[in-house]
Amino acid sequence: MKVIPLPQTEAQQAKKRASLHRATVFYSVAVVVCAVAAILLALGLFVAVIVFEFKDSLKSNLLYILVGSFAGGAWVTALAAFGLNVLGRKHRDAELDFCERCDGQESFYVGEGTLVTFEREGVRIHGERGGREVAVPYKEMRFFSVCTRKKPKESGEWSVVLEIPARYLARGGKAEKGEKPALVQADFKPRLFETLARHNLALLGERPAGYAAENAENAAETAKPAQKSPQKSKFTLLKKFDLPDRAKRKLAVMSLVAGGVLLVGGVLLAVFWQIVVGTLLAAIGFMLSGRAAVNFLGAKGTLGVYEEGLFWRDTNRVDSVFLKWEEIQKLTIEPNNGFALFRAECAYGAYHFPAVGGAEEFLRAKYPEKFGAKQAE
Repeated sequence: MKVIPLPQTEAQQAKKRASLHRATVFYSVAVVVCAVAAILLALGLFVAVIVFEFKDSLKSNLLYILVGSFAGGAWVTALAAFGLNVLGRKHRDAELDFCERCDGQESFYVGEGTLVTFEREGVRIHGERGGREVAVPYKEMRFFSVCTRKKPKESGEWSVVLEIPARYLARGGKAEKGEKPALVQADFKPRLFETLARHNLALLGERPAGYAAENAENAAETAKPAQKSPQKSKFTLLKKFDLPDRAKRKLAVMSLVAGGVLLVGGVLLAVFWQIVVGTLLAAIGFMLSGRAAVNFLGAKGTLGVYEEGLFWRDTNRVDSVFLKWEEIQKLTIEPNNGFALFRAECAYGAYHFPAVGGAEEFLRAKYPEKFGAKQAE
C-alpha cells in the first residue's frame, strides 16, 4: 500500500483529504461508466450479429466495421472497468491510511467513521468527527490476527480483531449477564503491528508471512519483509455436500422459460416482420435465459471438507468462508428453526453452517477430536 506523506498543518491535511476523496469518487464513477458502456456495446454486438445472420441483403463493409467496433469496444471498456476498480481500491486504502494518520500515528479505523486510538493504558474508541468516546484498558482486551478466506486457498484478507468486554460498548455501561465480548476489526498493516509491539500487547492467532513473532516484544523486528515459506497452491478436497435451494431453482426455471420464449419469438419477428423490434426482444430473451441458467446451476449451498479446513458457500455464491482446521477449536450441532447447524467455534468468534445431509457423519468419523471425542490410538 502506498503511504502518502502527512502535511504538518491541519489546514493542509484537510485540503489533502478533500483531494484524495475527490479522486476516490472519480474512480467509482469511472468504473460504473465503463461497466455500463461494456454492457451496451455487448448488446450492440449481439444485435449486429443477429442482423448478419438473418438479413443477407444488409451485409456490407459498414456492418463488418460495426461488429468489430462493438466487440473491441466491449473488451476495452470491460478491461478498463476492471483496471480502474483495482486502482480505485488501492487508492481508497491509501486514503483511509492517510485519514487514520491525520487523527494520530496510532489510530486505526474499526468501522465507518469510527477510530480506535492506542494510548498509554488502553484504547480509546471515538468517532471521526467527535461524539461519544469509549476508553477500554488493555488488561481487559485480547487481540487476534485473522485471515478471512473466501475460497479454499492460502490467500485471504488479513485483519486484527479487537475483543472488548460488552459493557464498554453497551449504552449506560451495562451489559446483560453472560453477554459475549464485542469484536471490532481493523486492517492488518505494519503500522498496527508495530503499535501492538510498542505497547507490549500479545497478538494471538495466525500470522502473515513476515510477521511470525512469538510475542509482541520482538514484533517490530519480524515486521520487516521476509521471504515467504512455501505454501500449497491448491487445497485438497476430501468430500463435498450440496444443499439445493428449491425456491431459487423454481424461480430460475420460470425465468428460463420466459427468456426462451422471448428469444425464439424475437428471432421469428426479426426474420419475418420487423428486424429492430425482433432483435431487441431476442437480445433480452438471450440475456434472461443465460442469467436464469446460471442462477439454476448456482442455486445451492456447498459445504466442502478439505484436508486443510472447512468451506461453506451460500446459494448466492457471494457469502462464503473457509476456516483452517487450526482455527476451529470445536464443532457442535445446534438446532435453529427446525434445521441443524454446525457451530464452528474459533478463538475470536463462531461461524454457523447448515448441517447438510451426510456431512455430520463424515466429519465425526474424519475429525472426532473437533467434536470433543478422543481419537483411537
